[in-house]
Amino acid sequence: MLDYLLSFEGRTGRGGYFAFGLVWILIWVAYFIGPFFLAAYISLPDLGFIGFFLLLLGMVVSSFAVTVRRLHDLDLSGWVILVMILLGILNAGLMFYREFLFEAAQIFQISTVMFLLSLFLHCFYVLLLVWPGSEGINRYG
Repeated sequence: MLDYLLSFEGRTGRGGYFAFGLVWILIWVAYFIGPFFLAAYISLPDLGFIGFFLLLLGMVVSSFAVTVRRLHDLDLSGWVILVMILLGILNAGLMFYREFLFEAAQIFQISTVMFLLSLFLHCFYVLLLVWPGSEGINRYG
């Protein structure tokens, strides 16, 4: 199982990509909501920042690996994810610093660019869920 989560080689189909995302959503829900329900029955240690950091690190690394394999299934290079990450960082930077970097008259235009960039990024990840992989063997397996 750990090999599946950390391997950047091979391919992952739509079903596996969807199931991976669903499992991570359930893990996060259990992490944040579970202690509230269990506190009445057992004493749980506070996982705090270290637990949150380890869970986040595991999610980020395994998400990169599974997304790269999903891109391989579409016969695309795994480096495409780097472009998407850089666009996401650009969008976040614009969101936080637009008031400092641009004049008031330009804020609307920058907000429009941010919206379109965000829409593009979301559409990309939805396409990863619904676009069928390449038939047969491709460059990545």
